Amino acid sequence: MVFSPKQAMKFALQEAKKGIGWVEPNPPVGCVILDSDYHFLSSGYHEKYGMAHAEVNALKKIRDKEKLKGAHVFVTLEPCHHKGKTPPCSKTLAHYSIKSLTYGVEDPFTKTGGLDYLRQKGVTIIRSPDLQKELENLVAPFKFSFSNQKSFVSLKVASSLDGVVALENGKSQWITGEKAREHSHFLRASHSATLIGVNTFLKDNPRLNIRIDPFKDKKNKVIILDPEGKSFSLLPKSHLLNTHSPNQVIVCCFDNTKPHWEKNSISNLGVKTLFFKSYLSGTKDTKERKYFSLSALLKHFYQKEKIQSVLVEGGAFCLSQFLKEKVAQKLYLYMSPQIIGMGLRWSRDFTIQKLSDSCLLNSMTVQPIGNDFLIEGVFYTLTLK
Repeated sequence: MVFSPKQAMKFALQEAKKGIGWVEPNPPVGCVILDSDYHFLSSGYHEKYGMAHAEVNALKKIRDKEKLKGAHVFVTLEPCHHKGKTPPCSKTLAHYSIKSLTYGVEDPFTKTGGLDYLRQKGVTIIRSPDLQKELENLVAPFKFSFSNQKSFVSLKVASSLDGVVALENGKSQWITGEKAREHSHFLRASHSATLIGVNTFLKDNPRLNIRIDPFKDKKNKVIILDPEGKSFSLLPKSHLLNTHSPNQVIVCCFDNTKPHWEKNSISNLGVKTLFFKSYLSGTKDTKERKYFSLSALLKHFYQKEKIQSVLVEGGAFCLSQFLKEKVAQKLYLYMSPQIIGMGLRWSRDFTIQKLSDSCLLNSMTVQPIGNDFLIEGVFYTLTLK
């Protein structure tokens, strides 16, 4: 089969997506190799962290290496040129007499010189003009977290058409349907950690595990924002600790709660408890209240806990704080085609004084999921350096 350059990159993108949920903290990468006449030779993707990269997996499938003379390689992310858990892909490719390499997105490690190295070996280097939005989106958490040294944040919301996530009496199961809930489990699998506020923990006693194949055995981390340590006494018998190992659970508290923590049995459970400075915030229209600096937390998560991406699942106050501090990069909004009226709205605690302070979405897509639909968008604050 003969491929056009656009078809080859589209196929490489499809291959790369197979690694989502398995390769973090590396990015998902796909590779397609065509012979000198653009006939398909092989494809590969980065399957799991620490294992062979996409280019190597594609090369392994080609038994007759003579077919690589004059070949054209298409890869979603430029080949690495540093030695980590695997050898540099640039040097592996240079062993063969390939004619060209077309890449989709630049690697943050560009100073390592992989493209220049291949140019020196006579390989024609081409930046793909196709599918740039999709290619950038694929590696957004990897590029953002590396460039900004803090965790990438996605907000996940399931609501009615009028933004209600729960009735006034607190009941919320289930506003969206089964297909939407299945997709939300894929989101958990594709992020390093799931984050909730303490009120969600106290009210729902959630499991927050992943309940879809092939990720059922994947151990995701859970973060609870618990300023005053209200979860301490309930955690030992919670669903969280029935479905997660204690070292997978992180509780974030204000630093003045440490004496309370030391007196509580949670200190002996193995649950990781982090203590952060609190900040006062308020306006003439709102009561002064203590808050975390979410930016400081996200830097700690990435730099100290090795958490590349965080999926924020609620509740309303927690989601509103991420909007207020403008530290979220993506929104996944599952909407049921129903109008509920009075109830708890997911952004109710996010208040602005002028429209220019609103949170805007770019690159927005809408897709049906079962009887519901998913709005996916990138907040304008996202910068990929």
